[in-house]
Amino acid sequence: MLGQYQPLSAYHFPFAPILTVPILNLPVSVAGRALESLSSPPSFEGECKIKMQNYDCNIFVVICIKPNDVADIIDVFRDIRRGDCKVYAKIKYPPQVSLQLGSTLNADDIKEGDDVYFECRVTANPHWRKLTWLHNGFVLNHNMSGRIIHSNQSLVLQKVTRQSAGRYVCSVVNSEGERSSNELNFRVQYAPTCKYEKIMVVGASRGESVDIVCEIEADPPAKSYRWKFNNSGETLDVAAERFAKTSNGTLSVLRYTPVSELDYGSLSCWAINSVGHQVNPCVFQVVAAGKPFPVRNCSLSNQTSSSVEVICLAGFDGGLPQHFLLELYSSSSAVPRYNMTAINEPYFFLDNLEPDVTFRIVVFAVNAKGRSHGVVLEEVTFRDAEKRTDGPEMSKERHDPCSLLLP
Repeated sequence: MLGQYQPLSAYHFPFAPILTVPILNLPVSVAGRALESLSSPPSFEGECKIKMQNYDCNIFVVICIKPNDVADIIDVFRDIRRGDCKVYAKIKYPPQVSLQLGSTLNADDIKEGDDVYFECRVTANPHWRKLTWLHNGFVLNHNMSGRIIHSNQSLVLQKVTRQSAGRYVCSVVNSEGERSSNELNFRVQYAPTCKYEKIMVVGASRGESVDIVCEIEADPPAKSYRWKFNNSGETLDVAAERFAKTSNGTLSVLRYTPVSELDYGSLSCWAINSVGHQVNPCVFQVVAAGKPFPVRNCSLSNQTSSSVEVICLAGFDGGLPQHFLLELYSSSSAVPRYNMTAINEPYFFLDNLEPDVTFRIVVFAVNAKGRSHGVVLEEVTFRDAEKRTDGPEMSKERHDPCSLLLP
């Protein structure tokens, strides 16, 4: 090596002839290939020190052999003393990083509530100065209250939950660069829980059969289910032959037919897997239901030459959640020009309407059983500002513009 006596950080070396040391039994071809084209950072740990005499030190290099006889090339500096040549294997390279689950843990047997740890194995020279943990691409900071603990090259997670599952990576930095580990996919098994936490309302008329779907989340999938019915007077187990479990274990379907008033009440569903029993059931409130009643007292407000507000009052929802639908027709067409939906109340704002065109507006209430009769606002016409006097021109029923449109 030529130049100053200092560590190097390149992987390709401007050597003259390559010396192999006989006692190492290293073939020249191996040494040459390794020296001339080093494709990855060396992984030898420790220091190789070889003292050689009676040679021209300018052409000496050192080659360290790992137990599996793979040659590692190392940055070199020289120390010439009275013709003796000391060459030290002192390497500078970016971190080599690998990630694995703690050696005492079984990756296929991690459940909610367990404590786990990951090991980030690093070979680097100089020593790493920063180690970062990532979960699903986001930095995972040390947080004792959140039971996330960084400890040297280990990550400890206490009382893991299903949210702890996912992809883990450790990223390491030294003066030579930054490298990331392999991606480790971490699985956390847990007992079943409801996919939807809220109580689901199911509407059914007497004698009507409805399919009630109990969807759960679980790892591993559920192996069995149970159902119960409850009304104000009694609680009953539902016979297993009345419901089915899907092949993937994520849902159970119960076909239910209320026959009398006593058949309306709540149905509860629990699932079981190898981790345990579902603690909180999925709950379905079965109610007597039908189509919603029509809206009422519709009126037009805040009219301009091209816009207007339509405001109505909601009727009975039929025992189920309802929303509202408005359809706008021109007087010469049976096909809606456009429609609008309102979720909470029958209020609609119409704009970009053409002047001097007569429109017909129809408002419906809608639930899972269907839609109500339509309430019609007939012959609504908008005028240009110069022509308009006192609001939209209505038909002769202007004092009571709402009428029922039968489906």
